[in-house]
Amino acid sequence: MKYIIIILFFLGLNNSFCKNNHTNKKIDSLIFQKLHLKKYNTEPKQVDSQKKKLEDLDRFIAQNLVQKENIQEDIAYLLKESERIGYQKGIAMAYYHQANYERKVLQNHTKALESYEKSEAIFNRIPNSEKEKILLTIVKGISLEALGKYDLALVSYHKGLDFYDEDKEFTDPNIKEYHAYLYSNIANVHEKLERYDSAEEFYLKALEDFKKEKNQNEIANISNNLGFMYLKQEEFDKAQDMFESSLKIYKALQDSLGISDVYTNLGALSFEEKNFMESLKYFKNALKIREKLKDIRKISQAYYNIGDSYKEMDSLNQAQLAIEKAIQMAESIESIEDLQTMYQEISEIYEESFDYEKALNAYKKYRQLSDSLFNMDRQKVIEETIARYSLDQKEKEIHEMKMRTYIFAGASMGILLALGAALIQTQKKRKAFKTIEEKNKALEKSENELKEAQEILKEINKNLESIIDEKTREIQDKNTQLEDALQELKMTLENLKIAHKALESVDKNKSEFLGLLSHNFATPISNIVQALGLLEMFIPDNDKDEVWYKKFKDMIVNPLNTATKKLKDRVYLMQTAISLQNNTRPIDKELNSIDGVNTHISYIIKQYADRCDISYEGVDSENLLEIDESLFMEIMKILLNNAEDFSQQIYNTDEKKASCYCGLNENPNAFSSCAESDEKPIIHIKTHQDDTSFYVDVRDQGRGFSPQALKNFGKLMTPGDDIQNLHEGLGLGIFTAKMIMNEHDGEIRAKNNSDGGATVTLKFKKSDLSLDDL
Repeated sequence: MKYIIIILFFLGLNNSFCKNNHTNKKIDSLIFQKLHLKKYNTEPKQVDSQKKKLEDLDRFIAQNLVQKENIQEDIAYLLKESERIGYQKGIAMAYYHQANYERKVLQNHTKALESYEKSEAIFNRIPNSEKEKILLTIVKGISLEALGKYDLALVSYHKGLDFYDEDKEFTDPNIKEYHAYLYSNIANVHEKLERYDSAEEFYLKALEDFKKEKNQNEIANISNNLGFMYLKQEEFDKAQDMFESSLKIYKALQDSLGISDVYTNLGALSFEEKNFMESLKYFKNALKIREKLKDIRKISQAYYNIGDSYKEMDSLNQAQLAIEKAIQMAESIESIEDLQTMYQEISEIYEESFDYEKALNAYKKYRQLSDSLFNMDRQKVIEETIARYSLDQKEKEIHEMKMRTYIFAGASMGILLALGAALIQTQKKRKAFKTIEEKNKALEKSENELKEAQEILKEINKNLESIIDEKTREIQDKNTQLEDALQELKMTLENLKIAHKALESVDKNKSEFLGLLSHNFATPISNIVQALGLLEMFIPDNDKDEVWYKKFKDMIVNPLNTATKKLKDRVYLMQTAISLQNNTRPIDKELNSIDGVNTHISYIIKQYADRCDISYEGVDSENLLEIDESLFMEIMKILLNNAEDFSQQIYNTDEKKASCYCGLNENPNAFSSCAESDEKPIIHIKTHQDDTSFYVDVRDQGRGFSPQALKNFGKLMTPGDDIQNLHEGLGLGIFTAKMIMNEHDGEIRAKNNSDGGATVTLKFKKSDLSLDDL
C-alpha cells in the first residue's frame, strides 16, 4: 500500500510540474502576443480593417494567379500579414494559393500536395468552412491524378461527397456545383482506369446536377466528355448524340473554343467510321475557328488531323502539305509531344510517296524527340520521387513525435486507472457475486426461450426450403426459354449478316461492272481516233481539194470525230457518276462569291461560242456559295451539252433534203439528223437569287420534255413514254448532274416553256457567312 502512495505522490508531483510548465508557456505566449500587438499597434478595429484588406488581396490572387508574374510576392505578403494578426483563414488561403501556383504554373504536384495539406489542417480548426474543405478535396484529387495515384484521388473526391449529408442543405450555389464537379472528376478517373460503366454512371450524375443548376457550359463539357468516352468504346451512335447536344449548347453560348473542340471530336468520330470526307469537313471547320482564336497548338493539331484524313484518302500531296504546316507551327512553340507524333506520320507519307531521303530524315527526328521525351519523363519521375521521399520522411517524423506523446500520455493514464481500479475492486467484487446469481437465473430462463425459438425456426426453415425449391424450378424453366430465344436471335443475326454481305457483293459487282464498261468504252474510242488520224495522214494533200474527199469527210470523218468526242464525254460522265456513287471522289467545297461563280459560267460559255449562240444574264451579289468548283464546271457542261443537242433544227429546200450527222444525245445509240445550216442552237443562261438561295437557269429552244420524261427526271436509264424519249433528261448526264447537286444539298428541276423549248434550273443554298468573315 505504501508503494502505491509513493507512486501516486510522484505522479502528482510530476503532473503538477508539467501543468506549471504548460501554464508558464501559456503565459509566455500571451506576453509575446501582447508585445507583438503593441509593437505593430494592431488594435481590434485595426485588425478588422486589416482582415478586409487581406480578403481583398485573397480575391485578387485568385483572379490573377496565372496571369500575374510576381504573384508569389502577393501570396507571401498574405501569409505574413495573416500570421502577424492571427488571421487563420488568411493563413489557410495563402497556403491554398501557393498550392494552386505550384500545381497550375510550376506543374509540381508533389509540392502542391504539401501546401494543400497545410491549408486543410488549418481549415479543419475553423468552423463553418465546409466550402473550403470541399474545394480542397477537389484540387488535391486533381494533383493526385496528375501523379498517377488514381485510387488516392478517388478517396479524396469521395471524401468531398461525404460533406453532402441528406440532412444538410447548402445555400451557397458554389457548394452545390462542387457536388457536380466531384461526380465529374470521379467519372474522369474511372475513365482513365477504363472502368467505363462506373465512369458513365458518375458522368450522368454530374450532368443531372449541372442541369439542376442550369450551368449550360458544364452541361456542354460533360456531354462532350461522355461523347469522347463512347467514341473510345466504339459506341458511335451514342457518341454522335452527345457531340451534337454539346455543339448545340456551345453555339448558343457562342463559345468558339468549345465549338472547335466538338468539331474536332466529330471529325475523330467520322475518321473512326472510315468516313474521311466527313472527318475532313469537321477538321477544316475546327481549323477556321482556331485560327481566329490564334491558339497555335490547337491550330497545329487541326492541320495534323486534316493531313491524317488526306492520307487515308490517298491524297498524299495534300496530306504532306497539311502535316508540314502542322510541324512548322508546333516547332514555333516547341511542342515536343506533338512533334514526335507529326514526324512519325510525315515519315510514313514520304515513304509512301517514294521520297525515301525525306522519310529517313523525318524518322530520325522522330527518334530524337522520342529519346528526348523519355529523358524528360525520367528526370520528372526522379524529381517527384525525391520530393515524395522528403514528404514521407517529414510525415514519418511527425507521426513518431505524435506516437511518443500518445505513449507517454497513455502510460500515465493507464497507471492512474489501474491504481484507481485496485482501490475499488474489493467493493465491486461483493456486488458482483449478487449480480452473478441474478444473471445465472436470467440465463437459465433465456436458454429455455432459446430452445423454443430454435424449434420455431426449424419449422420456418422447412417452409422456406420448399418455397426456394419451387422458385428455383421456375427460374430454371425461364432460363431454358431465354436460351431458346437467344439461340433463335443468334440465327436471325447470322442470316442478317449473310444478307448484308450479299448486298455488299451486289454493290461491289455493280461498281466493278460500270468501271469495266467505262474502261472498255475508252479503248475502242482511242482506236477510232487513231484510225481517223492515220486515214488523214495517208490521203495525199492534192486529193483533199477534190469533191469526193469533201463529201467523204462531211459524211464519214466529221460525224465519226463528233461521235468519238461525244462518246469520250459519256465515258467521263460514267466515271464521275461511279466515283460519286461509291464516295471515292473527294468533294472539296470552298466558299466562292456569286461574282466568282458568274466568272466560272462566263468561262464555260467561251468554250461553246463556236457551236452555240449563248446569251447570259448574271446577277451581281456579294453573297457566298459553298461549292466544289470542278463539279460546278462539270454540271454546267452537262446542261449546255443537253441544251445544244435538243436545240438542233431541221431545214428543207426545194431542190434536196440534205442531212448531216449532228451527234449523240443522252442515249449513245440514238442518232438525229439535221440539214446543213450555218445557224447555231440558241441558249439563254440566267442567274438570279432570293433571300436564301441562288439559281442558275439554262433555257433552250428544242422540242421540250414529254410528261413521262418530266415525271422520271434525273433517274438513271428510266424510259419515257417510248424509246425515243431516252435522251429526254433520263440518261447518264442528268443523273450525274442530280448526284452533284445532292453533294451540294441543292436541287435540279426541269420544265417546258410556254413558248417552246425547256428550262433546267439549279438551286444552291447561300452561305450564312459574308465576305467580311473570310
